[in-house]
Order: sequence, then C-alpha cells, then structure tokens
Amino acid sequence: MAIINTTSFDHTIQHSLRLNHQFRSAANAIEVFRRSHGRLPNAREFGAVSPSAGPEDYEIVLAPAGFQYCDRDTTEFAKMAGPDYVLAAWRGEWWECYAPTRHISTLLLDRAAYSMFGAAWLDTLVFLTFAAASMAAALKLSVRRKPAGDPTR
Repeated sequence: MAIINTTSFDHTIQHSLRLNHQFRSAANAIEVFRRSHGRLPNAREFGAVSPSAGPEDYEIVLAPAGFQYCDRDTTEFAKMAGPDYVLAAWRGEWWECYAPTRHISTLLLDRAAYSMFGAAWLDTLVFLTFAAASMAAALKLSVRRKPAGDPTR
C-alpha cells in the first residue's frame, strides 16, 4: 500500500548503516593485511584480522572477485577481477555486497531508494490519485448501466 509508515524505512536504513560500517572496518583490516603480506588473507586469516563482531552484527564473508550472489548491481560486481574482492553479508533474505576496490555497494542508504517515486509523500499522492480516478470510473460505469428487469423499459 502506498500510504507508508516511514519508521520501517528508518529501521532498515539503520541496519544498512551499521552493516556499511562493518564492511568498511573489514576493508580497512584487509588493506593493512594486504600491505604487509602482499596478498588477500585466506578465510582463517580474515577471521583473525577482521574486527570482532558484536551480538547484533552481521557475519562478513570475504569473497573473491566474481561473487555472483549480490542481489543488486550484478553487472558491476561481475566486472571485477584480479586484486578486487567482495565483502558479503547474508541479511536473512538476500546478500548485501561491498567491493572496496571499486567503491560499489548493494546497500541502500537513502530513504528515497525505498519508495517508487522518490518520496513517501509522493507515493501516497500517486496512490490516492489513482484510487480516486478508479472510484470515479467505477461510479460512472455503474450509473450508465440499465437496471435489470423488463427489457421494454
């Protein structure tokens, strides 16, 4: 429904901002490791160098370039190769991805990204306009109908 409670958007954006912070912290730890070792860490090393996660944090996975499970911007993530890598986190229904070397992310951090027309008030206005037009059309069609009964009338 277009009449929207924006509190749910704010809650989702808060989670996205927290995950964005986790991605950036993990990317910083990987960069420090890469500078000192000349390569990306393996899974065990990544676990050792990445910042410890709190109870409400997401589990971050270090994925190679070409990770194909990102739910948005798949073509951008597919172009990556060589020294590129992807940080991914399962959000419960979809994968969120961040590619630090390309500065691309699937996280939606802007409230406008969660509405059809860029703002909740505009979504509501469009919905109400459509509903009013539909009701007017239905009313007009019902007025034109002849009552059932005697065909001579």
